Amino acid sequence: MQRTGRTLPLYECRTCSHQESLTAGTIFQHTRVALRVWFVAIFLMAMDKGGKSALTLSRELGLRYATAWLMPHKIQRAMADRNAKYQLAGLVELDDAYFGGASQSPWRSPRMARGSKGGEPTKIRWWWASV
Repeated sequence: MQRTGRTLPLYECRTCSHQESLTAGTIFQHTRVALRVWFVAIFLMAMDKGGKSALTLSRELGLRYATAWLMPHKIQRAMADRNAKYQLAGLVELDDAYFGGASQSPWRSPRMARGSKGGEPTKIRWWWASV
C-alpha cells in the first residue's frame, strides 16, 4: 500500500490502484470525530459498570448531544456483533453478587432492601452449565 497525496488519509494499492481508508468498514467510518475521542469514549464506557449516558459523554468529551448519543450506540452494536460470533461451552461460572442491604449513603436514612429481612444483604451465586 502506498500513501496518496490527498488531504484525506487514503491508501492506494500499487497493483490495482484501489483507494481505501483505514477506518472503512468499522464503526469509525465516515466520522468527523477524532479517533482519539472515540478511544476515550470506549475507555469510559468500558470502565463504567452501569454504562455512560449520552449526556455524560457529551459533557466529558465536549461533543454535541447527538454525536454523543450515536457513539455508545455504535460501540454497543459492535460489541454485540462480536459477542454473537462466540458461544460459551463447557461449565461457565460467574462471580458472587450481593443484593440489598442498608444504604451506604451517609445523608440517607437506612432502609431495608426489597426482599431481604432486616436490611441484610442477600448473597446470590449465579452459574450455568451448558450441555
